[in-house]
Amino acid sequence: MIKYKKDHWWIKWFSPNYATTLFSTIYVPVNWDSLTKLQQDSLLAHENVHIEQFRKYWILMSVAYLFLPLPFLFAYCRAKLELEAYLVQREFDRSNGVDVESDIYRNNLINQFVGSSYLYMFVCKKTVEKWIR
Repeated sequence: MIKYKKDHWWIKWFSPNYATTLFSTIYVPVNWDSLTKLQQDSLLAHENVHIEQFRKYWILMSVAYLFLPLPFLFAYCRAKLELEAYLVQREFDRSNGVDVESDIYRNNLINQFVGSSYLYMFVCKKTVEKWIR
């Protein structure tokens, strides 16, 4: 199920420019309607991985995503869950003609882990670079 973040007061404040998946619902970002069809489908490929993760291990997903070992800086469990989703998204993008080998694409992907987008979920940039090879 897809819902707009902007329509739900309790979630629209949380990373408004990013999708958020809770169990089987994807809350799309406030700029959803301005994304191209390819961008929307790419984002859904990523978020569908999170739906599957919630389906497989919802208790672990709920606890690990928020607290293990920390919600930021060294959030290894959260980083690994996001990595799985980003790798699926990257393969989707590749199969749709996106240059996933470009420095821009690669740096954007790395910055999702080490930048402020996810509260600096993982600070070891070299480790992230190895993960996404």
